[in-house]
Amino acid sequence: MSMKSSDNAPVDVSWIHRAETIEGKRVYIVEDHHRALLGWAMERRATATPMVLLSLDHHTDHRRAFGRDAGDDEEKRRTWIQALDFKSDESIRDALFHLHNDEHICAAIDSGVLSTAYSIVFSQAGDTPRSIEMEAHQAASAISFTRSGGVVLPPIHTGKRRNPPTRPFHDHPSSNGTYAIGSQCYVGCAKDSHSACARRLYDEALESPFLDRQIGVLKEMALATDLAAPLSDQGFILDIDLDYFHTQQSIAPVDATTFHQLIRSARAISIAEEPRFVENLALDASLRSDWLLEKMLNQISVAMK
Repeated sequence: MSMKSSDNAPVDVSWIHRAETIEGKRVYIVEDHHRALLGWAMERRATATPMVLLSLDHHTDHRRAFGRDAGDDEEKRRTWIQALDFKSDESIRDALFHLHNDEHICAAIDSGVLSTAYSIVFSQAGDTPRSIEMEAHQAASAISFTRSGGVVLPPIHTGKRRNPPTRPFHDHPSSNGTYAIGSQCYVGCAKDSHSACARRLYDEALESPFLDRQIGVLKEMALATDLAAPLSDQGFILDIDLDYFHTQQSIAPVDATTFHQLIRSARAISIAEEPRFVENLALDASLRSDWLLEKMLNQISVAMK
């Protein structure tokens, strides 16, 4: 699908995102996550090189660009990627008709908007790509992890049980520029089974000790691509999917120091409302994306003052 605008007519982007400035910080708010691509592209137009993304999300959203609509037609998929021009609102708008809400990150990397994307997620326990040490450990122990109801079940050992390696790890460079930092459990948990840990883990979503731990993993991963300062001041986009929050406590951290520093350091912020996923993943039945959005905008305002 392609929708051409009339000559010299501005492209209507009002249905794509709502742009706000909060205490000097640019914020792009979208209903569906893939629509954040436009705000990222707008930021990219003012930079000399592709940007880094830090995403807080329940899911990784690292599926290949246009994969669903193109299906097995790789030529069609490549054609759509080549047509994606971050300098053109019209090009971004047209691309959105073929993108799904977990394909936008790879689309941004493929089109030169982003160089690298780091996602802190709850949907998986381990990191992607796996480190050299964890790869060897899991192969030797024949370990597999599974999840039930959003929490990690005890690891399945089909080989000789071995103690897991400890950090620091050495990571493989990602083949497509995406990295996922998994969340096996809350900070300090030493249990073998985490089936009863979900609420406490989710409550820590914005707490400084939790984010410090996850960002420490991110920095180890960055060494694999010789990116010494992946979250340098004004050099990255902070992306927040509201389905990252599963409880009311999760968006009201006791210690927000690290999160507020991320807000201040980010070049801009994108927020995906994703109301259906928020409701489906919530532990607190009353949790809604509009309420979470209000709380998040307040967090940004407080951090920027």
